[in-house]
Amino acid sequence: MASFYRLQIPCDDATRPALERLLGPSSSGPHLDWGWRLEEASPRFVRALPLFLDLLTRHGEALAQLGVVAEEITVWYIYAYEQQCNMEFGPALMKRMGELGVTLCISCYEK
Repeated sequence: MASFYRLQIPCDDATRPALERLLGPSSSGPHLDWGWRLEEASPRFVRALPLFLDLLTRHGEALAQLGVVAEEITVWYIYAYEQQCNMEFGPALMKRMGELGVTLCISCYEK
């Protein structure tokens, strides 16, 4: 499995269709939280976090009207590594995530 980023928004079966109309189809299976996954092979991978945050900023009010709680939204970075695992995220990006109330989750595994 390669590295990827995933934006995850908790929802139930009743809310999911409205989320998909607003944000587009989920990359998750049915009956799961809405998600958008960007694989390492995607040309958008290096801009995944800003893309996710732009999407949340643009649709923040509509998400709140659907009952989405910002503090329950997570961004996952699943990172496959060999020998050593290092990463860094700039202060402007972290500030923006904090202002939106989004949680960054990082999971590393050795290839």
